[in-house]
Amino acid sequence: MSVELTIFKCQIPLAKPYHLAFTKVTQFDSFFCRLTTNDGDFWGETTALPGYSWETPQSIWNNISHWTQVNSLNDIKSALHIGAYENPFAATCISTAIEKSDGALIPKAVKIPLVGIISSADNAEIEQQLSSQIDSGFTTIKVKVQGNLAVDMPKLEFIQSILPAGVNIRIDANQSYVLNDAIELVSILNSDKVELFEQPFQPNQWNEMVELKKECPVPLMLDESIWTEEHILKTIELDCAEYVKLKLFKHGSVNETKRLINLSQNSDLKVVFGNGVQSNIGCYDEAILFSELNLSTVGELNGYLKQSAIVNNNLKFESGILSTIENPTYSESQIKEFTLDSKTVELKLS
Repeated sequence: MSVELTIFKCQIPLAKPYHLAFTKVTQFDSFFCRLTTNDGDFWGETTALPGYSWETPQSIWNNISHWTQVNSLNDIKSALHIGAYENPFAATCISTAIEKSDGALIPKAVKIPLVGIISSADNAEIEQQLSSQIDSGFTTIKVKVQGNLAVDMPKLEFIQSILPAGVNIRIDANQSYVLNDAIELVSILNSDKVELFEQPFQPNQWNEMVELKKECPVPLMLDESIWTEEHILKTIELDCAEYVKLKLFKHGSVNETKRLINLSQNSDLKVVFGNGVQSNIGCYDEAILFSELNLSTVGELNGYLKQSAIVNNNLKFESGILSTIENPTYSESQIKEFTLDSKTVELKLS
């Protein structure tokens, strides 16, 4: 008995550029895995984001190509077990499909509150974007900053001044700050308006996080610093953040992501979950996982809202809420519209 594994290397255009402190994203460099067994097709996704991770589209493709040069599904599982630690993005694409074939992430109808986003630094545009986000039902809105006090301070002061009651913001620096500037920035933050301040420093700047927490009037969150159990335990030991940001593609598999979420919650760390840089397929999987773990924070699995075209119709959005359908379908023809390359291998079950 055998199974078939197909990998699609894709580029999905965005409706408009997505600005991060370290890059401008104009497309999703996505990889989809379809595992075909006697029980049906099972899909997984990962999306490259160089600058956030050390993995690139080419390295992901190379690793996937290497791992699939085997004879059996068990051989791939062994390769993923070894490779996921150093290359979690590449591993997630295949491991999610395999885990779903083994009963993980059973499809169902769920509803997840999502975070909105403001990216502009122009006051008129900010006011327009904020009004649009609120009209769309978002009550938590992410604001990107770029490590420049001259731009970021007036921007945050203005946003805080116009935020209506019942709406708050998450501030995301994407590693762009140095300590002295970060201390100055947080001095203007209002804890009634700001839910948290995310990843101010480079991933290994743990001492700076400890120092900033002494001065910061709002909770801190780590994202790019958190990849493994070691990082979560270090956060706990140093008491340098109240929140951690976890995403399926950071941790290499569904089971490892579940384990790290449970570890965090059992250690009184709050978990924000979800990936803003992935298509409908990955967002669906994270929505199911979000629901299974009964997470209480607003989700960030909003990548599918940034696409100019979709690869399936399994997600709905209304009034700030992501909804999944109970019986998802996957269209290979839609995915092939965005496919640059693909490969198929036939594998023995053992």
